[in-house]
Amino acid sequence: MRSLKDSLLPILIVLSFASILCLKNYLFAVRIGDGIGTLWIDYAGFALILLSLLFLSKSLALTLFLFFLINIFNSLMLFSNRIYYRYFGDYITLDIFSLASNIPFTWKNIVNLIKFKDICLLFDLPVLAIISMISVRKLKFSLKNNLKFALIFLLLGISLTGTNLLLLHKTLPYVLTFRYGSSMLFNSMSVHNFYILNIFQEGIKKEKIISSSLPSELVSNDYEIDKKFKIKNKLWNIIIVEFESLGAEVIGRKIDGQEITPTLNRLSEKGIYFKNFYSQALTCSGTLDVEFSTLTTLYPSPKSPYAIKYANKVPFSLPKFLKKHGYKTMFFHANKGDFYRRSTVMKILGFDELYFYDYFLSKERKIRGIDDFPFFLGCAEAIKNSSQPFFAYLVTLSSHTPFELPGGEKPGLKINENIDENTKKYYQIINYSDRSFRAFLDELNKESILEKTILILFGDHTRTIPESKGGEIGIVRETMKNKVPLIILIPDLKGDTLDEPSTHTDITPTILSILGLKYDGTLLGRNLLSEKGESFVLINRNPVILIKKENVLWGYLDKGFRNCLKNCSESEILESNKFLKIIKYSEYVLKK
Repeated sequence: MRSLKDSLLPILIVLSFASILCLKNYLFAVRIGDGIGTLWIDYAGFALILLSLLFLSKSLALTLFLFFLINIFNSLMLFSNRIYYRYFGDYITLDIFSLASNIPFTWKNIVNLIKFKDICLLFDLPVLAIISMISVRKLKFSLKNNLKFALIFLLLGISLTGTNLLLLHKTLPYVLTFRYGSSMLFNSMSVHNFYILNIFQEGIKKEKIISSSLPSELVSNDYEIDKKFKIKNKLWNIIIVEFESLGAEVIGRKIDGQEITPTLNRLSEKGIYFKNFYSQALTCSGTLDVEFSTLTTLYPSPKSPYAIKYANKVPFSLPKFLKKHGYKTMFFHANKGDFYRRSTVMKILGFDELYFYDYFLSKERKIRGIDDFPFFLGCAEAIKNSSQPFFAYLVTLSSHTPFELPGGEKPGLKINENIDENTKKYYQIINYSDRSFRAFLDELNKESILEKTILILFGDHTRTIPESKGGEIGIVRETMKNKVPLIILIPDLKGDTLDEPSTHTDITPTILSILGLKYDGTLLGRNLLSEKGESFVLINRNPVILIKKENVLWGYLDKGFRNCLKNCSESEILESNKFLKIIKYSEYVLKK
């Protein structure tokens, strides 16, 4: 009886520890995301693999020590991913680890984001440590045939893990090779297998795809403009303004009878307004993803900031191309130049002059960067002193989370509606950014610069908002998460509203069409002012969002995606293979 007790109790202890670990992970996945139903299979397999260690080691102390190390790793990964997800709306990948020094995430940010329920993820560690010490002292481990039992439990564990991968393959095709978004994978497998898969995907060779394999109807490089626009081709000045966290929801919207964005509203009526424009922000550096796609027409990766890793490999960039045609190129950002290595990236992409925090420092100091009003005035000053034609790319900052107005700035809106406090703060800071932009336009109008300038305005992504009740902090759900405004203003051109589905990769081909310039190579975006070609939007996240023709078809390429689309046939989903070729081509160009 004593021998049976010594045999069974260690097994029960290890199984209990494994169950606690698996339960913690499962609840984390279900709580924070869309935990897929097969997740428990992966954790059951993981528990059996842990149990095999008990038989293989022949030492209860060593087994519990190994388990404790695994649990520490697991708990720290869950804790850090919870904080990271709360701020960025995504999970940490190996690429993010490698770029940690460039992520603008300070200890102050971390402390402000931590909640008591996060610390609960670590509560089991001291308890398990105490139980482990007592168990090692009180129990004698006396199982025979250790290797045989170890192999049995190990094979069972691996079989269950493999079963989960097979089930995932039905909902996430090519799960081993295709770079799905982190959120879908993290909620579909154990945290350990998530990182093992991440390592595997980093090591495999990408399929070589040549440009001729791309569907011609998707990359036609058509530079003709629909005659209805009556645009005169010439080398206009170009100003692009990328507004931080500007979602389509605020354009034309009123709160208590007040316009949130009166300046942008007027410009959307005066210019060409694309009401179905979707963001390419995918990673923690979502704004940089957008800049990368806008300037190169290549697609960012949901795994890592491509602009940082592959800026020196892009075959085409808009500022480099424009410089060949006599343009002066300028890039403006209100933060420091090492913020995601922008000072290096933008120089590689071809900008002559870079204006960062230090340039604006004498105008107004702010911990996170320069507020929009002094930022826009500083930009206007540099632009007015520039030679022409010029290409200026501006990136605002004030409307970044936590949506705080600058010190001493009074709210521009009187909001009495019963909405949550964070939304009120968001509306106020967007209104401040809109008013600051108005001052920028006034400064340029004094020198009549806008009369010779194409003005292109868009959001980088929508806001990230904290949960109310019933959900973890994250990014606004899928449609609104990706939908941002695009406004193109061309002197003497009448306003129009287009429902043409579009994204940031389409901006450069459209600019070249307006200027009357052509690029001989392959651009993955489309000319939005052409009457030819197929309308679609491709977003490389989980893995792809498709929007084409009159019907907006967007979602994941999985069973859930099929179920949520009422107007999408099976044949249309199968057609997605040609879109996936574009993603693979984009990756190949950068990694060859």
